[in-house]
Amino acid sequence: MTQKEIIQGFGYSQKGAELIIKKLNYFEIGVNTFISEFNHFRETVNSYGYDDVAVRNMLVLDPRIVTYSDKFEIRYNNMKKILSEKNSDVSVIARAVVFLPETLNNKIKMFESFGFTNEDIRKMVSKDPKILGRSKESFNKIFNFFKDLGMHKKDITKLIVRYPRKPFVSFDYIEANLYRLVNYGFTKKEVGKLINNINDIIMDDEIDLEGLFELFRNYGLKDDEIRKEILRYTKIVKYNKEGYDDIVIYLKSKGFNTEEIKGVTLKAKEIVRYSEKRLDYLYDVFYKYRIDDNDIKHIITKNPKILYHTTDKIKNTFEKLEEFNIIGENLIKVVTMFPGIFETSIDTLNEKLRVINNFDLIEGIYKNPKNLIQSAEKTYLRYLYMFNVLEMEPVTEKEKNILFSANPVIRIEDKETNEKIKYEIPDLEKLKKMFTYYKDEESLIDKFKGRKCMH
Repeated sequence: MTQKEIIQGFGYSQKGAELIIKKLNYFEIGVNTFISEFNHFRETVNSYGYDDVAVRNMLVLDPRIVTYSDKFEIRYNNMKKILSEKNSDVSVIARAVVFLPETLNNKIKMFESFGFTNEDIRKMVSKDPKILGRSKESFNKIFNFFKDLGMHKKDITKLIVRYPRKPFVSFDYIEANLYRLVNYGFTKKEVGKLINNINDIIMDDEIDLEGLFELFRNYGLKDDEIRKEILRYTKIVKYNKEGYDDIVIYLKSKGFNTEEIKGVTLKAKEIVRYSEKRLDYLYDVFYKYRIDDNDIKHIITKNPKILYHTTDKIKNTFEKLEEFNIIGENLIKVVTMFPGIFETSIDTLNEKLRVINNFDLIEGIYKNPKNLIQSAEKTYLRYLYMFNVLEMEPVTEKEKNILFSANPVIRIEDKETNEKIKYEIPDLEKLKKMFTYYKDEESLIDKFKGRKCMH
């Protein structure tokens, strides 16, 4: 029987046995050693609650540990101190048993000297057990490099916890990426800010910085403007030319012309990193409410930042309008005349609609949906002022809209002289002082329930 066949007899496939032999040869460990130690290692690992499948998987990852049976207990128990007594993934165990130093306490003290917490250490070891083999000098090199970019110590530790392997194995590339950014006019301090916001900007070898600058140059931005936009919207460094080309084709299929696409891109720059599927999901939400491509295009061009919202946020806005019986053509009218409605939080929108609905003013927003910009509190107090002080009833659309005007001025007829008198509604702070005795709008509704506007 061949060595490969014997290894297959331990439960491995032909491919698995070949991989083990290949790794054993690389580490210069005899195949016969592996065969002779296998059962002893299996018994040891089984005693810790791991089945034979876990044992085989550990040895595929690193067949060297087959010779660690006698050392397994101390290394495993030390590893558990880091991993919070959790039954760890076999890939972590296989690597940690090899790389975990016997002097674990000294290694932990080294991590702590760089500002890593116990939880940070657990996360790093779980992601990459090899980090236990990193020297203090290698950590100093990484920390000094990022400190030179103006990054705080806590931000550097977060970066390494998130990417425990990349800063060490890709350091030469990171340095090269730094100089690429500097060549585009970024200062080292600005690069530090970028890394805090999106680590990949300096560690990702697929970032097409040249293509991103070329795109925005074609759209009329100067290099200093492009740098400002990247610092403001760091995620746009994920730009991919092929992906953005797909977005352009998609928007053109929906009726956008080249200038409109340019305008939307400049106002919602993160679109350069979107997938076509993301836009598809957005359109599907609008289609559900019978809004056609032309109206969707109008909404996007007037409020490009709607592209930043999740489909759930857009759905919630529609559902809130429907809750107040703003449906069908009226719903379409509101969102097309006032695309900015999607920027309003659902709680705020609910508060405004509730006040407007209670005072029978819903129809007023169909002609001027921007009335929804007005705060619920201001609408409430102005309503109170008009009824209690000026004794008006907003029976016309014009009078209703007075409630929402930025600087409302109205004319009412003096009962004695019959002359039209000009009144300017006080600002919000004055209105608050005038009507502090109303605890809630229900008391206001009760007070005026006999008026015809309070059906």
